Amino acid sequence: MDPVSLALQVPDAQPWIGVDLDATLFHHDFGNHLSPIGEPIPAMVNQVKDWIQEGKKVKIFTARADHPEEAPKIQDSLNAVGLFGLEITSHKDQHMTALYDDKAHHVIPNTGKIVS
Repeated sequence: MDPVSLALQVPDAQPWIGVDLDATLFHHDFGNHLSPIGEPIPAMVNQVKDWIQEGKKVKIFTARADHPEEAPKIQDSLNAVGLFGLEITSHKDQHMTALYDDKAHHVIPNTGKIVS
């Protein structure tokens, strides 16, 4: 098999749900991009726990992942609310099935139409 075909294969790829960190999972001070991580938002923390209990894969989707010094802060905040071992990323891929984010707008697939 050629290297390109081999690189495109992801045998253990699993669908995943992306959950934004700031202002979705934890409160956020909008004055500073890398402000301290705020208090947890119980409704979303509980939703993430439910998804995990249902066997769904959840990743924390945040621009903070582009800053290596943020990783321990993010992990500590997740651990404090019982969300252990979740992958932290700033990249989506073809396996992401949904994104929960305070800034996202829903677009009807293949139409360009924004859902109001």
